[in-house]
Amino acid sequence: MGEEREAFSLRSLARRYHVDRAIISELVRSGQLPAARIGKRRLLVLRRDWEALLRRKAIRPDSNTVRVVEERLKREAAS
Repeated sequence: MGEEREAFSLRSLARRYHVDRAIISELVRSGQLPAARIGKRRLLVLRRDWEALLRRKAIRPDSNTVRVVEERLKREAAS
């Protein structure tokens, strides 16, 4: 039997782990968090990939990622 794989959408991952969805999106965009595209818009992240990221990042994304996300959100709000 193969390993059971549990996958989350970005929204459900953010809800479950109490993390801002924009931060998760930026981690996927930067290539730090692998995600599979389902259809045109939906992204799925495997639980094991998320947990591996948490171990590497010591539970929190680095401050550069947070800064980039905050700047992007400000630009989007301004336009």
